[in-house]
Amino acid sequence: MEAVCYCDGGNTLGKKFSGYCSYRIEFSEHIPTVLNSRIPLFHVATNNEAEYEAMYLLLVHLYYFTPEFADSFVVYSDSQLVVKTITDEWVIRKDTLLPYYIKAKGVLSKLRETHNIEIKWVPRKIIVKKLGH
Repeated sequence: MEAVCYCDGGNTLGKKFSGYCSYRIEFSEHIPTVLNSRIPLFHVATNNEAEYEAMYLLLVHLYYFTPEFADSFVVYSDSQLVVKTITDEWVIRKDTLLPYYIKAKGVLSKLRETHNIEIKWVPRKIIVKKLGH
């Protein structure tokens, strides 16, 4: 069974250390299980860092807490930077983003050992519809 996931991160006040991340996991139309999570991030300084942290925390959740019936995932993000770098279409150019990329890519690699997973970009309006912001 495939689960569909959405993630987003941002900086709520446009100031350093006022970030957040959110993600949503939809397991199936037949199993009405939806997990939503919104997490404050006090250690991130930019929108891109928050976007990476959102992807990382979603992947960690999928790796450690996924029900046995979920064997594949499609993860959607509105961050082209995160999607294109984590799928190896682009390379990281900012040293400050490298630790976030390494964390997310590491969990993604572990998750791919046991699950099929796709990471895809979607327009912002889809993320707003699914996550409410």
